[in-house]
Amino acid sequence: GANLTGATASNVQIGGTAVASIVSNTATQIVATIGTGTTGLVTVDNGAGIATSTSSFTVNALPNDVSVSAASINICSGSSTNIVVTGSQSGVSYQLRNNAGNILVGTAVAGTGGNINLPTGNLTSTTTFNVLATNNTTGCSKQMPTTVTVTVSADNVAPVITGCPSNQTI
Repeated sequence: GANLTGATASNVQIGGTAVASIVSNTATQIVATIGTGTTGLVTVDNGAGIATSTSSFTVNALPNDVSVSAASINICSGSSTNIVVTGSQSGVSYQLRNNAGNILVGTAVAGTGGNINLPTGNLTSTTTFNVLATNNTTGCSKQMPTTVTVTVSADNVAPVITGCPSNQTI
Protein backbone atom coordinates (compact mmCIF):
# COMPACT_ATOMS: atom_id res chain seq x y z
CA GLY A 1 0.00 0.00 0.00
CA ALA A 2 0.90 3.63 -0.38
CA ASN A 3 2.42 5.68 2.43
CA LEU A 4 -0.21 8.32 3.22
CA THR A 5 2.02 10.44 5.48
CA GLY A 6 2.30 14.01 4.24
CA ALA A 7 -1.13 14.18 2.64
CA THR A 8 -2.90 17.52 3.09
CA ALA A 9 -6.56 18.52 2.72
CA SER A 10 -5.91 19.95 -0.73
CA ASN A 11 -4.57 16.64 -2.07
CA VAL A 12 -7.10 14.22 -0.54
CA GLN A 13 -10.22 13.94 -2.66
CA ILE A 14 -13.41 11.94 -2.54
CA GLY A 15 -15.24 11.71 -5.82
CA GLY A 16 -13.16 14.63 -7.09
CA THR A 17 -14.02 16.90 -4.13
CA ALA A 18 -11.22 17.94 -1.77
CA VAL A 19 -11.80 17.17 1.91
CA ALA A 20 -12.44 20.15 4.19
CA SER A 21 -9.61 19.31 6.58
CA ILE A 22 -7.33 16.52 7.78
CA VAL A 23 -7.81 15.60 11.44
CA SER A 24 -4.87 13.18 11.48
CA ASN A 25 -2.90 11.01 9.13
CA THR A 26 -0.43 8.15 9.41
CA ALA A 27 1.27 5.93 6.90
CA THR A 28 -1.88 3.80 6.58
CA GLN A 29 -4.83 5.96 7.66
CA ILE A 30 -6.28 9.43 7.11
CA VAL A 31 -9.05 10.92 9.26
CA ALA A 32 -10.65 13.82 7.41
CA THR A 33 -13.59 16.20 7.63
CA ILE A 34 -15.80 15.90 4.57
CA GLY A 35 -19.26 16.97 3.52
CA THR A 36 -22.38 14.90 3.97
CA GLY A 37 -23.48 13.14 0.81
CA THR A 38 -19.95 13.05 -0.59
CA THR A 39 -19.51 9.90 -2.64
CA GLY A 40 -16.90 8.34 -4.91
CA LEU A 41 -13.40 6.94 -4.98
CA VAL A 42 -10.82 8.21 -2.49
CA THR A 43 -7.69 9.69 -4.09
CA VAL A 44 -4.60 10.68 -2.07
CA ASP A 45 -1.60 12.52 -3.51
CA ASN A 46 1.25 12.45 -0.98
CA GLY A 47 3.74 14.20 -3.25
CA ALA A 48 5.50 10.98 -4.19
CA GLY A 49 2.55 9.47 -6.02
CA ILE A 50 -1.19 9.07 -6.17
CA ALA A 51 -3.15 6.29 -4.46
CA THR A 52 -6.77 5.61 -5.39
CA SER A 53 -9.23 3.37 -3.54
CA THR A 54 -10.63 0.39 -5.38
CA SER A 55 -14.12 0.91 -3.93
CA SER A 56 -16.43 3.89 -3.80
CA PHE A 57 -18.05 5.03 -0.59
CA THR A 58 -20.67 7.51 0.54
CA VAL A 59 -20.69 9.76 3.59
CA ASN A 60 -24.13 9.48 5.18
CA ALA A 61 -25.81 12.27 7.09
CA LEU A 62 -26.36 12.04 10.83
CA PRO A 63 -29.88 12.60 12.15
CA ASN A 64 -30.83 16.24 12.68
CA ASP A 65 -30.62 17.77 16.15
CA VAL A 66 -34.15 18.07 17.53
CA SER A 67 -35.53 19.50 20.75
CA VAL A 68 -36.25 17.18 23.68
CA SER A 69 -38.13 18.11 26.86
CA ALA A 70 -40.14 16.48 29.64
CA ALA A 71 -43.93 16.59 29.59
CA SER A 72 -43.60 17.00 33.39
CA ILE A 73 -40.28 17.84 35.03
CA ASN A 74 -41.57 17.15 38.56
CA ILE A 75 -43.40 13.91 39.38
CA CYS A 76 -44.28 11.80 42.42
CA SER A 77 -42.35 8.64 43.21
CA GLY A 78 -43.78 5.68 41.29
CA SER A 79 -45.18 7.93 38.55
CA SER A 80 -44.05 8.33 34.95
CA THR A 81 -43.91 11.04 32.33
CA ASN A 82 -42.97 11.35 28.68
CA ILE A 83 -39.86 12.80 27.13
CA VAL A 84 -41.16 14.74 24.13
CA VAL A 85 -39.15 14.86 20.90
CA THR A 86 -40.28 18.00 19.07
CA GLY A 87 -40.11 17.91 15.27
CA SER A 88 -38.92 14.31 14.97
CA GLN A 89 -37.42 13.29 11.66
CA SER A 90 -39.14 10.69 9.44
CA GLY A 91 -36.88 7.70 8.79
CA VAL A 92 -35.18 8.14 12.17
CA SER A 93 -35.86 6.16 15.36
CA TYR A 94 -35.52 7.76 18.79
CA GLN A 95 -34.35 5.74 21.80
CA LEU A 96 -34.72 7.10 25.33
CA ARG A 97 -31.73 6.35 27.56
CA ASN A 98 -30.90 6.86 31.22
CA ASN A 99 -27.97 9.28 30.99
CA ALA A 100 -26.17 7.37 33.77
CA GLY A 101 -24.55 4.71 31.61
CA ASN A 102 -26.77 5.22 28.54
CA ILE A 103 -29.08 2.42 29.70
CA LEU A 104 -31.97 1.89 27.27
CA VAL A 105 -35.42 2.87 28.54
CA GLY A 106 -38.30 1.21 26.67
CA THR A 107 -38.11 0.67 22.94
CA ALA A 108 -37.17 3.02 20.12
CA VAL A 109 -39.99 5.10 18.61
CA ALA A 110 -40.12 5.96 14.90
CA GLY A 111 -40.02 9.63 13.96
CA THR A 112 -43.08 11.01 12.21
CA GLY A 113 -42.03 14.51 11.24
CA GLY A 114 -44.03 15.76 14.24
CA ASN A 115 -43.80 15.39 18.00
CA ILE A 116 -43.37 11.93 19.53
CA ASN A 117 -43.43 10.71 23.14
CA LEU A 118 -40.83 8.50 24.79
CA PRO A 119 -42.26 7.06 28.04
CA THR A 120 -39.93 7.12 31.06
CA GLY A 121 -41.61 4.24 32.87
CA ASN A 122 -42.31 4.56 36.59
CA LEU A 123 -39.53 6.45 38.40
CA THR A 124 -38.53 6.27 42.06
CA SER A 125 -35.62 8.70 41.94
CA THR A 126 -34.62 11.83 40.04
CA THR A 127 -33.31 10.74 36.65
CA THR A 128 -31.53 12.46 33.76
CA PHE A 129 -32.32 11.17 30.28
CA ASN A 130 -30.77 11.54 26.83
CA VAL A 131 -32.12 10.55 23.42
CA LEU A 132 -30.22 8.62 20.75
CA ALA A 133 -31.44 9.18 17.18
CA THR A 134 -30.65 6.50 14.57
CA ASN A 135 -31.17 6.77 10.80
CA ASN A 136 -33.17 3.64 9.93
CA THR A 137 -31.58 3.32 6.48
CA THR A 138 -27.90 3.97 7.16
CA GLY A 139 -27.62 3.04 10.84
CA CYS A 140 -25.86 6.35 11.55
CA SER A 141 -26.69 7.54 15.05
CA LYS A 142 -26.23 10.62 17.16
CA GLN A 143 -27.10 11.56 20.73
CA MET A 144 -29.30 14.65 20.84
CA PRO A 145 -27.44 17.58 22.46
CA THR A 146 -29.96 18.20 25.26
CA THR A 147 -30.41 16.04 28.35
CA VAL A 148 -33.62 16.20 30.39
CA THR A 149 -33.85 15.77 34.16
CA VAL A 150 -37.09 14.57 35.75
CA THR A 151 -37.24 15.33 39.47
CA VAL A 152 -38.98 12.71 41.60
CA SER A 153 -40.43 13.74 44.95
CA ALA A 154 -41.10 11.03 47.50
CA ASP A 155 -43.25 13.25 49.67
CA ASN A 156 -45.77 14.78 47.30
CA VAL A 157 -48.93 14.40 49.34
CA ALA A 158 -52.34 15.71 48.38
CA PRO A 159 -53.22 18.76 50.50
CA VAL A 160 -55.84 18.43 53.25
CA ILE A 161 -58.56 21.06 52.93
CA THR A 162 -60.42 22.10 56.07
CA GLY A 163 -63.35 24.44 56.39
CA CYS A 164 -65.85 25.81 58.83
CA PRO A 165 -68.45 23.46 60.26
CA SER A 166 -71.73 23.77 58.39
CA ASN A 167 -73.78 24.74 61.47
CA GLN A 168 -71.74 27.80 62.37
CA THR A 169 -72.97 31.32 61.68
CA ILE A 170 -70.49 34.01 60.81
